[in-house]
Amino acid sequence: MNFDDKSALVNQFMSALEHADESAIRQCYAEHAAIWHNFDGLEQTVDDNIASLHWLRGHLEDIRYTDVVHNDIVGGLLQRHVMSGKSATGESLAMPACVIFTIEGGRITRLEEYLDPTPLLSLIAAS
Repeated sequence: MNFDDKSALVNQFMSALEHADESAIRQCYAEHAAIWHNFDGLEQTVDDNIASLHWLRGHLEDIRYTDVVHNDIVGGLLQRHVMSGKSATGESLAMPACVIFTIEGGRITRLEEYLDPTPLLSLIAAS
């Protein structure tokens, strides 16, 4: 699968995240993609990122990305969204985020995610 349209690629990626479709997530990433988060300053590999997503799914149900706004940027796409979900105890979470996708050859080569993880960590600590 090769995406010529940056928005189509990012939409497919976000849908794959919502549905926990690991194969589709991997298809959106370039083989040696790097994933970085502002809250820890670390770079992840695709495999590390998939492991993080499994962890997230273990703590949140019904994950959705809403209020999505795309802005075309040189070399990629900037997306703002709100990630929402529910804890095992049924508490709701809403976490605004901004993601910069670097895209080359129809694949995500770098993802930089900016968010405040406090709502997620607080929710997990309470459950």
